[in-house]
Amino acid sequence: MQFGLEQMLNMVLEGMNSDLTTDELCQKYGIKRQTYYKWRKKLIRAGLDLLQAQMTQKQGQADHLLLELKDHNKRLQQKINRLEQAKAMWELRYKWLWWRLERINDPALRELLQQLKRQLPSEVRVTDNYNIK
Repeated sequence: MQFGLEQMLNMVLEGMNSDLTTDELCQKYGIKRQTYYKWRKKLIRAGLDLLQAQMTQKQGQADHLLLELKDHNKRLQQKINRLEQAKAMWELRYKWLWWRLERINDPALRELLQQLKRQLPSEVRVTDNYNIK
């Protein structure tokens, strides 16, 4: 008698999940014990091969994602470095400009600078020693 793959799988699963002994199962379907064990071995091996292939594929996807994240992180770090450099340059320009403005002997300008000091957020206020807080 010729059995299809689905029938073989059903017989093996029934043998693994039922209370029937191997001999009873083989008698029920008219197959030899060796045939049942051969099918079971092949089906288990095929299942393991399929799981291995899926795991390998998922690992490849995870590796690819990790490489993308590392590349993205590198680009972000480069942007952060450029922004920090730009911030340092702007702080220097800000300090220099403030220092120059305070050296001008104009009462109106001095009053304007005092108003600006009060309005600036505390983290960017200029102190008397021309440092940004």
